[in-house]
Amino acid sequence: MPEQYQAMILLASWCALRFGELTELQRHDIDLNDEVIRAQRAVVRVEDGFQVTTPKSDAGIRDVAIPPHLLPALEDHLAKHVGKQRDSLLFPARYGGHLAPATLYRQSYKVP
Repeated sequence: MPEQYQAMILLASWCALRFGELTELQRHDIDLNDEVIRAQRAVVRVEDGFQVTTPKSDAGIRDVAIPPHLLPALEDHLAKHVGKQRDSLLFPARYGGHLAPATLYRQSYKVP
């Protein structure tokens, strides 16, 4: 998996975040001091692009604990791959905006 997507796979696996929640995470949603992710929004693909909405269920808006062993990977990801603005996406598309599911899927199926 390319470096810019590795933290996404870790968060999906260890924090049970859905793709739409992951691709809408912004810098201000990550609190490394309190070791928590604030999952407050999700993004869905619509006919003419992407639409930001609430997470899938009523229980979807939540704080998710970050396992301590993921903190170094998140710190590194924030430093290398995320803009400095509070609303910078954690996992943007190559040219900005929201990451399409197909982009990540293509990376998963690449043969070395």
